[in-house]
Amino acid sequence: MNEGHLFKIALGCAVAGICILYILAGMLPKDINTQPLSLLEEDQEITVQGIITNISVTNNVTRLIVQRLELVPIISFDRVDAKEGDAILIKGKVQSYREKKEIIAEKTYTNSSSPSK
Repeated sequence: MNEGHLFKIALGCAVAGICILYILAGMLPKDINTQPLSLLEEDQEITVQGIITNISVTNNVTRLIVQRLELVPIISFDRVDAKEGDAILIKGKVQSYREKKEIIAEKTYTNSSSPSK
């Protein structure tokens, strides 16, 4: 194999890799909030990403504790197909309950499920 042919193959792979990275970057959520929950306003829409450290289900309510920069309580009125240790992305609103802020989930995405709601 001559050097010119090898160069063309390497250049083609590099261009293809850059195109794939560009496409994948467009799929990433850009609005993930990293501010502490205590600094957010009531009814503010938020997107949070983290790891589930605790999950409990009672009646039609799923309560999650998600680890990101801090532990974040999440309440979902839909079934969440997840378990402790799963990565999760939540879109919802900040609410106060008993003078503590939590997030009421509108949509949840886990590494093992499609979006809820």
